[in-house]
Amino acid sequence: MSDGYHRLAPHLAGLVMGCPYSEALLDLLKKMFNTEKAGVLLGIPNDLMPLEAASSKEIAGRLGRGNSEVEPVLKRLAQKNLILSAPTQKAEPGYGLLQVGYGMPQTSFWHGRQDE
Repeated sequence: MSDGYHRLAPHLAGLVMGCPYSEALLDLLKKMFNTEKAGVLLGIPNDLMPLEAASSKEIAGRLGRGNSEVEPVLKRLAQKNLILSAPTQKAEPGYGLLQVGYGMPQTSFWHGRQDE
């Protein structure tokens, strides 16, 4: 089932500030995400600007899956700071992939606080 990782690596490489595709990236993805989570990540658009998010309904639709199946996985990934959790442009809960240049480096500062 490593095919999902081979699809996810170029998906992440296609980000505005993406990860270059390499065998090292594949190894990292296999350690970070099980196949279920890697499959859900493929539904998050990779053409969003850094810190921009898509709704779980949009992500589920891109995967051809139900929102009730996808949203819990997205929430777990966001709780672990493995993906961005932010309001969409329509003020709905949303999720985005972490950009290498802006997003990923900031995760160590995310403690779930909503204040300054």
